[in-house]
Amino acid sequence: MWVCISENIDVKTILKNMLESLLNVTTDENLSLDNLKSNLHQNLSGRKYLLILDEIWNESHHKWIELRTYLMCGAEDSKILVSTRSKTMAQTMVVSDPCVFNGLTSQESRGLLTNIVTYGNKVEGVNQTLESIGKKIVEK
Repeated sequence: MWVCISENIDVKTILKNMLESLLNVTTDENLSLDNLKSNLHQNLSGRKYLLILDEIWNESHHKWIELRTYLMCGAEDSKILVSTRSKTMAQTMVVSDPCVFNGLTSQESRGLLTNIVTYGNKVEGVNQTLESIGKKIVEK
């Protein structure tokens, strides 16, 4: 399951998004929290899963504890991978073995962008306009 977590997302929406990712279906917007919990429990019970919670910003310890209780029904080897830019959030979630990634240098970013734009082919004499646009993209 892969769920992107926005800054002000609530537990009900997270559960809904988890179910949609797990079942590859769109769920009813009007499902109650209890129905979502029951459906998630039914589909995860005893099964091994990998849940990716991407871009977590909300540092609410309470919200994480609540969400975690709904995930305890899976198999013992189930894993949750969390991506966040907030060290506080990583500590709040009691992350084991955190991996800290540094961003690419400007040169690495330009190289990656060039590789993507040219489909990996060597291109002689890149247009100055394209080079200028690429530099602006990399700066962002």
